[in-house]
Amino acid sequence: MKVSVRSLVEFVYRTGDISFEFSGSSRNTAGVKGHQKIQRSRGAGYQAEVTLDYIAEYDGLKLSIGGRIDGLWETEDGVVLEEIKTTTLPLKEILSDSFFLHWAQVKTYAYIYMLKQELKSVAIQLTYYNIDTDETKEFREEITLQEASAFFQEMLQKYIAFALKVESRKKIRDISAASMTFPFKKYRPGQRELAVTVYKTIERGERFFFQAATGIGKTVAVLFPAFKALGNDLCDKIFFLTAKTMGKTIAENCLELLTEQGLSCLSVTLTAKDKICFKPDAACHPDECEYARGYYDRIRNAINDGLELNLANREKIIEIAERHKVCPFEFSLDLSLWADSIICDYNYAFDPRVYLRRFFMEERESYTFLIDEAHNLVDRSRAMFSAELFKKDFLALRRKLKTGSPILYKQLTKINTYLLNLKKELVTARKELAITRVIPEELLKLLRQFSHKAEALLVKDLIKEGKEELLDLYFEISAFLKISEIFDNYFVFYYEIKDGDDLRVKIFCLDPSKVMWENLKRAKSSIFFSATMTPLGYFNELLGGEPGDRKQIVNSPFPLDNREIIICSQVVTIYKKRQDTLRELAEYIKAAVSAKKGNYIVYFSSYEYLNQVLQILSEDESYPALKTKVVQKQDMSEADREEYVMQFHKGKGDNLVGFAVLGGVFGEGIDLIGERLIGALVVGVGLPQISLERELIREFFQAKNGRGFEYAYKFPGMNRVMQAAGRVIRSEDDYGAVVLLDQRFANLEYQKMFPFEWQKNISVQTPEALRNILLGFWGKKE
Repeated sequence: MKVSVRSLVEFVYRTGDISFEFSGSSRNTAGVKGHQKIQRSRGAGYQAEVTLDYIAEYDGLKLSIGGRIDGLWETEDGVVLEEIKTTTLPLKEILSDSFFLHWAQVKTYAYIYMLKQELKSVAIQLTYYNIDTDETKEFREEITLQEASAFFQEMLQKYIAFALKVESRKKIRDISAASMTFPFKKYRPGQRELAVTVYKTIERGERFFFQAATGIGKTVAVLFPAFKALGNDLCDKIFFLTAKTMGKTIAENCLELLTEQGLSCLSVTLTAKDKICFKPDAACHPDECEYARGYYDRIRNAINDGLELNLANREKIIEIAERHKVCPFEFSLDLSLWADSIICDYNYAFDPRVYLRRFFMEERESYTFLIDEAHNLVDRSRAMFSAELFKKDFLALRRKLKTGSPILYKQLTKINTYLLNLKKELVTARKELAITRVIPEELLKLLRQFSHKAEALLVKDLIKEGKEELLDLYFEISAFLKISEIFDNYFVFYYEIKDGDDLRVKIFCLDPSKVMWENLKRAKSSIFFSATMTPLGYFNELLGGEPGDRKQIVNSPFPLDNREIIICSQVVTIYKKRQDTLRELAEYIKAAVSAKKGNYIVYFSSYEYLNQVLQILSEDESYPALKTKVVQKQDMSEADREEYVMQFHKGKGDNLVGFAVLGGVFGEGIDLIGERLIGALVVGVGLPQISLERELIREFFQAKNGRGFEYAYKFPGMNRVMQAAGRVIRSEDDYGAVVLLDQRFANLEYQKMFPFEWQKNISVQTPEALRNILLGFWGKKE
């Protein structure tokens, strides 16, 4: 069993409250610089960041304990082991016995070092560095091997009962994983081969990109072999990374199936803090929240209860947190340290602003990333590696702080003036936009100055009026500065006039591949999977893969005759001609849904286009087939989305026609089996709307590889189309039609991207022909 020195010490000795006092990002940076400054000052013979490891055997358990001590050097008086701690506390308030946890850490390192070097004693030192005053304070004492051993054994005794429980669970997990059988009577075609490849990928520490048709059972095809590999000690923890709540639910359902087959493991689902917090209007402080007060006095019992679970989903986390009166979000994070698998959003692994440092900074374990619906990760990674600021936010905060904080008011005035000058440059040049390959250093300097001064006031809680607005802008600036640190020729900086009077400055990631490549180093192996990753080389490149990575396409296992693919080759949907073809398009939709009563979804490229066609259809009072309809709207609540989907689960009746947008929440991830959805109509080839950023992407890749249009528009668009079409055939018994409404679908360049099961398609040129083909298709089934 592996545990870091820090985790061991904190688990045994940490007590008291959660108290998220404000601590800014530049203070964290200053802390790192403070460490480095002290380490450099020690002179010759000083070793910084020394790794120490030790295997302790206790009650039959082998416990691998390790970490990095900040410094180690030999003086005339002997060896000194140093732990450096940065602080904002006045150093006069820090006494030698102020922080027991810090002494516990350095004593543990001293014990390991003396055993390794066969020494009888060493000196241990705590060095405190105040990042505001640039001052240090040191405490040093001698410790003998006998004293360190006594301390270590006492700590181990307090930890061992918990460690034995964790190790016992691991043994049960390994045995259960070995005996666990596949949760279905037989594999679907191609599913077993996928599972074998996933296992080998984890075993070899490689990357695997695969596209498998909807309904093949991708989730179980990756989780089943991943837990087999975990049980064989080929990795230490599995991260199931997904973009949407539905992806988490599917993974949880799959884990329940594996549990029914005998798997005994702990999986923790991480839910965003604002969605799980018991007191969202209170500060994370013991004075305002009873779940923060005394948290560390109660968390061990909560974790012990959590270890009894197989699936610690949102409901179970909340149940245990309520029972023990602990913060549910922090509890989920602490429990995840002992979990076999973690189900969470992409950003917990990849976002430079919020990734889980508790896992990826220690580097003591090997991880496997299972990346669900990986086609979403291209745009998500671009968003994670981009940042923007608006002039109006600085101006609004400046007005708020005019009397309350002259210091910040002055800094905000400087930034507002700088941004105003950028805007004037555009107006003078009669431009709306300026694009550069360099972030202006003057802007970064002003932002850093403001950030530093804001932190100093926020740390001391000196801002009352406008504090929330200040915090919001502070974190936006912090994100901007964080992204500026990874800025290179894969990014662009631009500023533009917005809404007539505002100015936006933005760092935009054109190509996320380089940053993703670095992020993937956090895992020993990574599996990318989706029903739509065409072409695979495009996703392999942009998601940080390498040309030699394993790639595979698995075709649909279901009978091809159960699916009718119809191309309406005379329909024109290009933007310039839409107004002239709205009524013709409406006739095709009527023809399709009138061929058989049932549930359909019609997908459009935008809300504007959807509403234009819907208005024409709604005006036709003589047509009963579209009386019952559900329409996707912008900014739908979670309850509205659930109600939309539930309409398709109701009993048979007249036609139910859903209207939705490609790439939206109903364009993927919804599972409508059998009669719940018998047809999908896709209007257009899904090209993203022309925009500044899409054009920047196009220009970048045109220069890079001559495929700008494909990378910016065509590939993302066709993946949206295939996702929407994939809502229809979900099992071997499903029977349904996919109607592709755009003349471009008849073009060879687009048909090259069709999946295997679309190769058999029919082209029609009139609404009447479409209806006749569908009548024949449905009649064949009957």
